[in-house]
Amino acid sequence: MAHNPFETLKTFQPAAGKSGQLYSLPALAAKFPQVKRLPVSLRIVLESVLRNVDGKKVTEEHVKQLAHWSPTGERTGEIPFILARIVLQDFTGVPGLVDLAAMRNVAERMGKNPKVVEPLVPVDLVVDHSVQIDNYGAPNVLDLNMKIEFARNRERLVAARREIATCAISGAVGTFANIDPRVEEYVAKKLGLAVEPISTQVIPRDRHAMFFAALGVVASSLERLAVAIRHFQRSAVREAEEDFSTGQKGSSAMPHKRNPIVCEQICGLARVVRANAQAAFENVALWHERDISHSSVERVILPDSTILVDYMLNKTTNLVEKMFVYPQRMLENLNLMKGLIFSGQLLLDLTEKGASREDAYRWVQRNAMQVWQTREDFKSLVQRDPDISSRLSAREIATVFNTKRYLKHVDQIFRQVFGK
Repeated sequence: MAHNPFETLKTFQPAAGKSGQLYSLPALAAKFPQVKRLPVSLRIVLESVLRNVDGKKVTEEHVKQLAHWSPTGERTGEIPFILARIVLQDFTGVPGLVDLAAMRNVAERMGKNPKVVEPLVPVDLVVDHSVQIDNYGAPNVLDLNMKIEFARNRERLVAARREIATCAISGAVGTFANIDPRVEEYVAKKLGLAVEPISTQVIPRDRHAMFFAALGVVASSLERLAVAIRHFQRSAVREAEEDFSTGQKGSSAMPHKRNPIVCEQICGLARVVRANAQAAFENVALWHERDISHSSVERVILPDSTILVDYMLNKTTNLVEKMFVYPQRMLENLNLMKGLIFSGQLLLDLTEKGASREDAYRWVQRNAMQVWQTREDFKSLVQRDPDISSRLSAREIATVFNTKRYLKHVDQIFRQVFGK
């Protein structure tokens, strides 16, 4: 039963037909008026202390001490603060999980219950793969991700162009010793450029480095798309492929192969554009702002990079317009997994039905491992598993393995991307 220190446990209705409970600071302030004057940070701590009163580790006396806090008061003891939840990135969370697993193994070898090794505070482990894709799990994710990524690239190029669109006519050392500043303003306005705020004979090259970096990112995005299509076109995958005309040759040694020559070309050129960006970074630091070593570099990389990116964009546009996509092959590849792709959703559904995550993981994993060994159907094994069937009905298990569940928000994703 939940504790109710100072009669602060209140019930609220977040939605029709539903209710929840919270520990109310206004209710506590009715007994201790000083609470209203506490800084927000201390009220956050106070709510945590109030919520975790158990009469042992956290007591009502701790609540009183914090409620009567004064910036000039005497510090008489420590206030226990129990976090509501900890969010860990994968590079910090995974080692922590490994340590917990190791301690549980030791406890089990000693004949103890491994569940005694349990975090006191719930932990959310975030494995961040957002840098790889924006959308997944829908038939047209390639189109969606391309649309979003190249919209970002356009914004980068517009910003980079604005960054380098500056004008400097301020003399050899930038002090307007032999020219009126109004000339610079007049010329800049006529050319549609911004006046460089401070310059020597050379406009600062960090501006140009940003432009080349933007070109490098655009090229990398094109390469990412090309790499995806190259994977789809592998003989063992063949879910999509670039146009392969009648009479065209693929591999010289294996006539059955249909080599993705356009995608490979895009991937190779992307490396050149990125290498040119590195040369632009080297141009930033010039000797006493009088060095013109950047000039010879830019005479090569400016035309090369801009022409290459323009060429790559045209090649990619043509590639996508003419490529072939094979949905039936995608379904065949999914079916090769014998239903294992649904293991994650099964795990979540079991925990929602009250199973501990540790138990649910063990039940799902033992059936999944049997699929790998025997090639039996995962769904059939799950239906026969007594632990799983005691938590999920036959209808709920069928829902786990229904692909429509994974595609129910596809239309919303399209609206977010295309605005329709």
